[in-house]
Amino acid sequence: MMIKRTLGLIFLILVTTFFSQDLLTAIIILGWTYRWVGYLVKRRLFRLSPLSNTFTWNQFLIREKNNNQDISNYSYPKLWETPQQIKCLNHPRFKWLHRILYSLKLHFKIGLSGILATWIFTLIPCLLCAYAWYVGWHISFNKMYEQSETGASLGFLGTILFTVIMLYVTLAQARYALTKDWRIFLSFKLIKIWVCHRPLQLFILAISYLFSSFILFIIKIIPVFLPIINPDLESLNSTQALQFLNDYYFWTGIISLGLFFALKMMAGFIYSGVLVETWQKNIVTEYDLHQEEIYYLNKFRFSSNLTYSNQKPIQRIIISSVSIAYRSSLIILIFFTWFLFSFLPFISEFFNYYPQRGFLNQPLVQIPCFRYVPQSLEDNKKRV
Repeated sequence: MMIKRTLGLIFLILVTTFFSQDLLTAIIILGWTYRWVGYLVKRRLFRLSPLSNTFTWNQFLIREKNNNQDISNYSYPKLWETPQQIKCLNHPRFKWLHRILYSLKLHFKIGLSGILATWIFTLIPCLLCAYAWYVGWHISFNKMYEQSETGASLGFLGTILFTVIMLYVTLAQARYALTKDWRIFLSFKLIKIWVCHRPLQLFILAISYLFSSFILFIIKIIPVFLPIINPDLESLNSTQALQFLNDYYFWTGIISLGLFFALKMMAGFIYSGVLVETWQKNIVTEYDLHQEEIYYLNKFRFSSNLTYSNQKPIQRIIISSVSIAYRSSLIILIFFTWFLFSFLPFISEFFNYYPQRGFLNQPLVQIPCFRYVPQSLEDNKKRV
């Protein structure tokens, strides 16, 4: 059994990495990741609930099943899901084909909705950064230095906008993973409340994103220096170079996909905790939340109660002042961390420039596609 699970895990890693090599198929992996984050959020909500004092997770599922409740929403998401009703010929091959097509459609739909909602906020800053890069090189090549402020201003504006958006979008993506409703990306006031209640955890999340981005930065620029390290690589023809880079980005794609998955899970962990806290303290009400969030909060028997403090006025003033200073300091640190994260693509593009995708898609935030093979090598292969 252990060997079977290990082989299954290896196969799953290889398949997901293969899908992540192209932007279109990587949307399928994005949708599957969102389903995993939603599953994690439900499990964590259960662990924080009063039900966890009475039941284990499996016992809870058995009880729900005995009560004729649908437990499909609580099962862990498989890459190849089995539809409840298979409308095809009763043959194993047709069942497998239907299962694969159903899974691809399900995950692609979730991933596409999620990335479109994410692009609503991130696309304009990415376009500004990409255009600033183009303008900067245009000014440099044509020696139009009197207009250098234009490129720098656009790049700075795009970086600042992306920084501000990253304060918001990580929790919004975690909410989407649970609700599967793109409209929750528009809940600005609610996310603001949650950011103020979890500054330390969000700072750790921002640091994790920055560290992960730095790892991908190193991986991305390594091919540029490989011919210096190993001069034999300079003798490769275009076909051999393409094969080498395809292999390189495939195996390093496992690292990229693992980091992407871990960061989304971390955001889901933070989201589930702050959702419960603000609900129980009556900071947010059912009018602020999505119906799916309310459903699971009620399902796991979370109560919403007003809490009154017995502290004296002077104590409340002191504690409130310290709390405001503490949260403000952390939010400033979070902003600075996200600023470094947002600026890192400029450095990576300087070493290994990849048109359009280098700025328009951040593999840790948007589509988990980490592959920067030069288009010229792809074109040469098509001509052969």
